[in-house]
Amino acid sequence: MKKCLLDKEYDEVKEIVKNSGLWPAVKSAVIEYDKVTISVFYEWFYGMTDTMLFPSGEMALTPDGAHQIIFLEVEGKSIKDGYDEDISWENLFKLTKILFGLDEKQSESMFVMKDIYGSKKLSMKELRGIYYGTQEIHARKGSVDLVRINATAPSCFLYVLDNCIFPDSYGSLVDGKYLQILHPFDQMHNYSWGNAVVGFLNAELTKASRALTKQVNGNLCLFQVILLSKSFIFEKCL
Repeated sequence: MKKCLLDKEYDEVKEIVKNSGLWPAVKSAVIEYDKVTISVFYEWFYGMTDTMLFPSGEMALTPDGAHQIIFLEVEGKSIKDGYDEDISWENLFKLTKILFGLDEKQSESMFVMKDIYGSKKLSMKELRGIYYGTQEIHARKGSVDLVRINATAPSCFLYVLDNCIFPDSYGSLVDGKYLQILHPFDQMHNYSWGNAVVGFLNAELTKASRALTKQVNGNLCLFQVILLSKSFIFEKCL
């Protein structure tokens, strides 16, 4: 069992995250999965139809499966609604100002620049260093001001998006474009997170099914449970 990201956060921060619709994904993300078992099934995935082809039948990952297994909502608007893949630096800095209270100079220090154009990837290590640990602040001061709470919550959301909804191989770096999904963060419960998780996982499995791909990203807890349940059904039918 991995450590939950909210272990060191104040109750009000926890409440905001739990009311966002993302809490089930947080709980499933701390569960260790069997990497060997998962890797065996990559080659069974057929990306053209987003299905797993077994000798005894066909299986698909569905939003309803995400709802039934990890309790993510499938009703609601798409996360791509109003999403700009080529968001400008100017708009990114506006979002960091709104969400974290950072000015442009402070925001620039949060982004990891790998070339003259910039990678538009935020350092979660930097964000965590500034905003996490509200439980300790409350223990020391007896309270946590609203400004700190409202900056810590979206930093937690960003961590959840990068580690539970759209996990990738960049370690502590998270795509800055996700900031668009966080604003306004009190409306995040309106998104169809079940569709988002399944869509991302299907895309990753398609890549993983190719010969040169050695790693898959996505909510693998969901994938493993579906595999095990489907295997059980096949065994009962044989």
